[in-house]
Amino acid sequence: MRRRCALLVTVAVASALGVAGTAEAPGAGGGPPPGEIVFASNRATATPGALYALAATAAPRALSPRAFTAAGLATSPKGRAYAFWSNRTGPFRLLISSGEGSGLRTVVISGPAGTDPQYPSWAPVFSPDGMRLLIPYTPARSAGGRLLFALVDVRSGPARRLSLPCEAVPAWSPDGRLLSCTDLSVKRAFVVDLAGHVRFSTPGAAVLWSPDGRLAVAGTASTTVMDARGRVLQRLSGVARAWSPDGRLLALSRGQSLVLTQPGRPSVARVVERLAGGWVQFTPDGRDLGYSDARGALLLQPVAGGPTRKLAAGTQAIWSSDDRLAFIVVTDTTAAVEIGDRLGRHARVVARLPFDDHGVLVTAWLGDGSRLLANVSTRDHADLWAMNTDGSAQRRLTNTGERIGEPAWSADGATLAYSAAPFSGGLCGYCGGSVALAAPDGDALSLVPGANPNQESSEGSPAWSPSGAQLAVTNDFNAGVYVTALDGSGLAQIAPDASASPAWSPDGTTVAYVDSFSGGAIWGVDPTGANPRRLLPASTLKAFALAWSPDGKLLAFSTSTGIFVAPADGSGAPQEVVASKGAETHGRLSFSPDGNWIAFSTRAGTTHPYSAIAIVRVDGTGLRQLTTGPFDSFDPAWRP
Repeated sequence: MRRRCALLVTVAVASALGVAGTAEAPGAGGGPPPGEIVFASNRATATPGALYALAATAAPRALSPRAFTAAGLATSPKGRAYAFWSNRTGPFRLLISSGEGSGLRTVVISGPAGTDPQYPSWAPVFSPDGMRLLIPYTPARSAGGRLLFALVDVRSGPARRLSLPCEAVPAWSPDGRLLSCTDLSVKRAFVVDLAGHVRFSTPGAAVLWSPDGRLAVAGTASTTVMDARGRVLQRLSGVARAWSPDGRLLALSRGQSLVLTQPGRPSVARVVERLAGGWVQFTPDGRDLGYSDARGALLLQPVAGGPTRKLAAGTQAIWSSDDRLAFIVVTDTTAAVEIGDRLGRHARVVARLPFDDHGVLVTAWLGDGSRLLANVSTRDHADLWAMNTDGSAQRRLTNTGERIGEPAWSADGATLAYSAAPFSGGLCGYCGGSVALAAPDGDALSLVPGANPNQESSEGSPAWSPSGAQLAVTNDFNAGVYVTALDGSGLAQIAPDASASPAWSPDGTTVAYVDSFSGGAIWGVDPTGANPRRLLPASTLKAFALAWSPDGKLLAFSTSTGIFVAPADGSGAPQEVVASKGAETHGRLSFSPDGNWIAFSTRAGTTHPYSAIAIVRVDGTGLRQLTTGPFDSFDPAWRP
């Protein structure tokens, strides 16, 4: 069942507006005026997370619908069981499979606070015998986003809440009877039983269990080896990184060196590598220690001594239970998953998956080594879409690979202006961008040039002048509202740096904007930059986005508490049209050509993460949702 944004319609009867009406059920009464709404959506390109089964002798097989999120992949250390989070049924739920692609069951976390987890940032953790699953999660309505925990049997039953003093995901003891975790806010490590009772705690930042039940509690420069009762067995110099599979050896980092030690025999310590990198892992048979050096190369050092060997070039090197090495070779747009021998030699590409530097790619072997699972996502660029005003005939207008948004129609309905940013990677992903012009069918016409020819203008949020000769725009880097001709000439700032969301009045005399300097107040200015004035009386409402009615008599604006309409001349108080419910927010607004309806986008909190296009009459009645997930639709523009 696809989720719908939850909206609360309020009766907004405003004598100051000269309108009257009563709230009615969505879809009740006469339909909206005929016409077309253009909006932005990532529906054709969103890959929030897909799950694949990979093997050297078979084609990749999808284990989850690509339109829905699969995240937080975990595999059992035994057999073929695995678990992941998905929103395929609405709110995020944990799904468990007892075997590859079979027996998927939904886990219910008991307690009202655990019914709707937020987007999962943590993977569940299987017990060593594969029969239980520890679930870290954050409830959607959790105060402060605190991490909570639950425990569930893999084969059946609901999950029960488990109170743990943890800031990080716990680890299982080898016998599955205890859990260890840390709370960095108090700089302590805890060992807890499955009823949530603390057995003991000790200073530390990380805990590693040995296969025989000892603990290596790591601090910032030293490690304490303890037994499961909390008794100190030994103190070692260096930070614990990995136990060997037989528990005989412990790898530590000491400054810029990687050191092999044998707890219980303090004289046995051997420097393996100088300037060691972040990845440290023993091979399943314990004969070799894998690590990354300061240059990012993956190396394999025999525990018994001998020359270091280089692993196949790639990332995320992981061994199967029978010592085959899987690794990933990443390009700008693709991640090739390869499987080879223990050194990655003679590797075979088992999948080429879409990937970019803002995507997620997690791989994990099934416990029996029969398959490698891959959880992959990519960036979600957006395109322009069009639909009838009843939500029908939704169709894609653009296909550029860019992040497109904020469409705006010229007064004659002949040209679309919109913001378009190419994917450029880095921290921001879609950086800069420019205002583009297009025909009504989405065919590109031109870019509005910036100050520097052949460079992105970094402008967005276009609003047309009534004559169609100019645009009011914002600038991502220089801030403020500007006016420019369609060829980029005459660019001039008309509103202060902390202003946004320009809207040009139908008579051409005023450009309205939101001024952050005055707490989200709505101001206006002449298109020349002269005569700045506050358009609406002072209030506690803080606007985000604006729209003029076609006759110029009303201003609609969105806030954190809802959507409001007010006389544009400031003669009446704003009246609420749609009220927010929970964490809902409303984005860009657009009036229908007859001025009786408002189109808007809404995102109703973290349990309903998809923004949708909706319309409502200016008197608050007739609310209708026109799009649904599992994707975002936003920035509606009603064609004149």
